[in-house]
Amino acid sequence: MSYAGSPEEVTEFIGRDYTVLPQGKYRLSGYTVTFTTKAARGEIDYTGTIDGENITFRIHSRITDFSGEQRFEFHKVAFPESAKAPKKANSAPEPTAPNGRGST
Repeated sequence: MSYAGSPEEVTEFIGRDYTVLPQGKYRLSGYTVTFTTKAARGEIDYTGTIDGENITFRIHSRITDFSGEQRFEFHKVAFPESAKAPKKANSAPEPTAPNGRGST
């Protein structure tokens, strides 16, 4: 899922209990995190390497066979105690591919 909003805006709808988002378990080994998100349309594999205030993910979509790399910067954000899911299931931002052109 991609979202072009501030980190504070994301805290309004993202959370572990928001099951509309893809779900998955992660594995952390040293500075590497790996996980696969599972959604109704299929699975996407992520391998991320943490480097200071950044994480670079190698991404592979089993849905579209897209593969790529994307770097993210960490920003400290105060999350509410319990994130609020949108009232309507379709009110969350539409997922987009890392290149910003459609679904992953």
